Amino acid sequence: GASGAAAAASPSAADRAAAATRALPEAASKRDVGRVRALLAAGASPLWMDYDRRTALMVAAAEGAVDVVGELLDAGAVVNARDRWGHTPLDDALQEADVFAADGGDAGADGDGDGDGDGDGDGDGGGVGAADGIANGAGVGSGGGGGAAGAAAAEGDRTDAAVLADYSAVAALLRRAGGVVSAELRGARHRSHRRTPAKAAAAAADGGS
Repeated sequence: GASGAAAAASPSAADRAAAATRALPEAASKRDVGRVRALLAAGASPLWMDYDRRTALMVAAAEGAVDVVGELLDAGAVVNARDRWGHTPLDDALQEADVFAADGGDAGADGDGDGDGDGDGDGDGGGVGAADGIANGAGVGSGGGGGAAGAAAAEGDRTDAAVLADYSAVAALLRRAGGVVSAELRGARHRSHRRTPAKAAAAAADGGS
């Protein structure tokens, strides 16, 4: 009857939760903590991974979205989940901050927000380590960064210092929750020999090449 048709047309709780889960990464990417809270309340799972095994927590960390990271951790997000490249949420925060700092706070690696590894931080201590004192005194970088940091600066309502402060706070939250830097990222840091503008200027001042 009509009541049966209405029931069939109405999404079930499971359907609503699935839709909320699918919407969660986008809300995280927009730093929309209110939307993230609403989606979690609607049953969104913070454990969901996309085809690259990326989680909403990784997306939020890459955006320096402090409040969103906190909400997702409180909701049970896995702090040391690994994407298909073996990277953790803490990797994302540190890579983005390192690239942002190494590039002088401008558009980052490729600026397209896709985190596709076009840019590489040099991990010489001039990146996030110098900015926040969290990364064990050294920047970490190489690959996967730049897009989110560039987009953050392009918003126009956050200064370079504010962007780096947000990444610092995200890293602190993740570390307190037990977050670690992956062996893959540590290896990339040691393999990276890219000179930042600051290093090049110092070398020129010393008469180096």
